[in-house]
Amino acid sequence: NDGSNIYVWNPSNFSVNYATSAGSATSAGTAGALITVNSYTVGNLTANGMTQLAGVKETYVAVSPASNVVTLDLNAGTVFRMTYNSVISSFTLSNVTAGKVNAFTLISIASAGAGGITFTFTGYTLKWAGGTAPTATTTAGKFDVFSFVFDGTNWYGFTGGLNY
Repeated sequence: NDGSNIYVWNPSNFSVNYATSAGSATSAGTAGALITVNSYTVGNLTANGMTQLAGVKETYVAVSPASNVVTLDLNAGTVFRMTYNSVISSFTLSNVTAGKVNAFTLISIASAGAGGITFTFTGYTLKWAGGTAPTATTTAGKFDVFSFVFDGTNWYGFTGGLNY
């Protein structure tokens, strides 16, 4: 409820709808990746003609290090592709939404001279399973995939794969 709409989450079909009053529901905005499904009732509120996500495709945002620092703007995207040829000493994150879950994926591609990555997020604590950050691939032409989730206090890093 945002004060004027009541939002209904339907976990059985991953859809979100809103109603301005009981018995009147409108599906979330469509972007070609949404489809209409059956109605769903919670208490006295019934949402008809609900919309669910049918599929999403994202394009990546290309980023490059500047003076061994990589800046990631979370308003620009959630998948970042970074080619690097030196040591990466830290990451600066902009447009992190306070009080909300934030997440992004980083595809790091090593080129000749790549010296590794120090996973430090300026102004934030970054935690890895087991307490140790992975060692990024430095072989030219190979790449790694990392994902990160922010819980409002800490960032958590996940290795999707190394040395592809």
